[in-house]
Amino acid sequence: KALNHLDDALESYKQVVSLLPGSEYAEEATKAIEAIYKSRKQMDKFNEYMEQNSIGDTEDGSYKENMNFRTAEQIYKSGDFRQAVTTLLKYLDEFPGGANNVQAKYYLADSYRELQDKEKAGEFFRQVAESVAVSPTDLLIPFIIVKGRDFSSSSRKLSGSLCGLTICNVSS
Repeated sequence: KALNHLDDALESYKQVVSLLPGSEYAEEATKAIEAIYKSRKQMDKFNEYMEQNSIGDTEDGSYKENMNFRTAEQIYKSGDFRQAVTTLLKYLDEFPGGANNVQAKYYLADSYRELQDKEKAGEFFRQVAESVAVSPTDLLIPFIIVKGRDFSSSSRKLSGSLCGLTICNVSS
């Protein structure tokens, strides 16, 4: 019964968007539509709806890219790592030079790690490391930390220079 109410609400919000395009009401209705699809873990359907109705289109395609990345990110953050792998690979295939590619590759590497596929995890962790600009000194810091020495200023430098990138040993 609750599902029917959500379906009714979804259709009503879609009517608002259709009848009042560009208005603040349409913007709020679009957010509600997104929330419903997100609660159902159907962000692909939300993206499809947005695309079919040319909502949020930009000439450079950045809106579509961002929506596809956000969908993949939500799936990853929900812990559905098998679906995350599929969605992230699709994102990387569709947007090979995308603005979120490094983050997508990190999520992909971590998803493979969660799925116990060390080979693929290592491959994508290496791609992430190669994409992040670091100095030769920064590359030594993880080895210093791993050896158990307390270089607290070094670890602060590491997290700042790698933008929060988590370093882990995928070869064990």
